[in-house]
Amino acid sequence: MPNLEDVCYELARIAEDKRHQGHYMSSIRLNLLLYCSQGCHLALYNEPLFENSFSSYANGPVVYKMPSEFQANFIRLGEKGNGLPKSVKSFLKNVYREFGEFSTWSLRERLRCQYTWHEDSGPIDMDDMKKYFKSQMC
Repeated sequence: MPNLEDVCYELARIAEDKRHQGHYMSSIRLNLLLYCSQGCHLALYNEPLFENSFSSYANGPVVYKMPSEFQANFIRLGEKGNGLPKSVKSFLKNVYREFGEFSTWSLRERLRCQYTWHEDSGPIDMDDMKKYFKSQMC
């Protein structure tokens, strides 16, 4: 199972490749994309992509124990995060293709209809995530 840091770097790297199209990676956007990645992986493979869980906050789901370098307003790429298998990189590119084209706030609003995080703060149940993303046909 990939670690959270490698998944974060890969999503940031994908966004960097699309920067000329106006794609930037903020910590809020990264959390939303991590949430989509985890939910799609649960829906498609019946197992989490990474171990960390999520909690709900006003701006959307937030992953527990986010590495400190990804908590800034804008994320800078480093040389880390190259340890992911090609299958995981391909999966993340597909998730980004589906959800990354939205602006941060559009993606937040699109996911806001999901009942697992928009009403109460606290832990988000992975079974609820799986049900939601299966219904969205990831």
